[in-house]
Parts: sequence; C-alpha cells; structure tokens
Amino acid sequence: PTRGVLTVTKCSILEALEREGQGREADICSQVDTAALRAYARFFNPDIKVEPLFLPPRDDREGICCRWEFMLE
Repeated sequence: PTRGVLTVTKCSILEALEREGQGREADICSQVDTAALRAYARFFNPDIKVEPLFLPPRDDREGICCRWEFMLE
C-alpha cells in the first residue's frame, strides 16, 4: 500500500530519440522525466517519493523503456 512500480513499455519520445542516434535519451529521460513524474506525484501527495529503477539507454529497443518506483513515506 505504500509502494508502486510503473513500467513504461511504449514511449514515442524515446523511440524518436533512439532513431535520432545522438544519445540524448539518457539525459532527457533522467532529467526531464524524473522532474515531471516527481511534480505529478507531488500534486497528489507531497509525501510521495519517485525514483527511477531503470532508464535508457536500453539494449533492446523492444523491451522496457523505463521503470519508476513511487513510495509513500
């Protein structure tokens, strides 16, 4: 009841960044997505903490895009 995991398996932004081939997905996903998900969680409850469990780059473009843990403290 105090922990949840979100797994994203389809992300059009990540797919576009991977096609671009510049390696920007590592920075964008770690900085922008982390800030956005933390802001969303804070809207519902300021005590929810969000931590990435898996972020790009990924080895398999058909696999998991990213995975996040939401914890209520």
